[in-house]
This record gives sequence, C-alpha cells and structure tokens, in this order.
Amino acid sequence: MSYRLDVDWTQEKYVQLRGTILLGSSQCSGLELADQLRTDGYEVIETFNTSEFINRFTEAWSGQKSIGPLELVILDLTQPDWANLATLEYVRRVDWSIPVIVINSSTNGKSEEEKLEVAELGATLVFKRPFEMDDLRTAVLNAVPQF
Repeated sequence: MSYRLDVDWTQEKYVQLRGTILLGSSQCSGLELADQLRTDGYEVIETFNTSEFINRFTEAWSGQKSIGPLELVILDLTQPDWANLATLEYVRRVDWSIPVIVINSSTNGKSEEEKLEVAELGATLVFKRPFEMDDLRTAVLNAVPQF
C-alpha cells in the first residue's frame, strides 16, 4: 500500500463518494471534522454517545440498515460521556480489519497503561489534540481504500 503525504488540500477537490466513515464524537468537537470530510467526498455518519455509536456500527455490519459498508471509524476518546476503550474494544471484536483513527488528548490525564491499551486494541493511528486538520484529512485519505 502506498501512502500519500503530499496532498495539497488547497488545490485538490474530491467530489466523488470516497467511502463511508463512522464518526464518534461530541456534537461540538465533531462538527468541523464531519463537515470537512463531507467536503472531501466521504459519507459521514455522526454519533454523539456510546450507545448510538454501537447501534450504528452494528447496523452497518449486520446489513440491517442502508448504511453500507464502513471503510473507516474515527473515535474521539476525549469525550467524557463515552465508554472510550470499551467502544474501541467492541469495534475490534466485531471487525479487526476496519481502520480506526483515534483522537486523544495529551491533557486528559490518561495513564501510560491506557495509551498502551489503545495501541493493543488496534488503533490504526492516534491523533493528539491539538492537531492540524489537514494531517487528519491526509490520514483519512490513506486509510480509506481507494475505489
């Protein structure tokens, strides 16, 4: 697999549907990211709590709803009302192959043990707040299979 690191987001326009992303975040923190990913051509399914995320993830993988297959999961582990590691663990129990990008905070008091657990649970990539949106967009471009 080759990775693109040289994306000039000011010049490139992605208008075709590039894949479906399940985004787990708060309404405030996920709004800018969801809007940007839609602009880049992704279908974004937003969830705002653990139970909603698990329901939508299960629907997508069981074929119960017309969500379609997921190409990527983005989990914002900085949200206080999320069962953070349990949510990531659930994703990995259901499907180990789907890429998962985790957003974490270096100031949220997480121990080194918890950081190691995120890695052991198979996070594809971890972004620490604050981060550059273009870096995350490039990571998404590289994580989602190209059609």
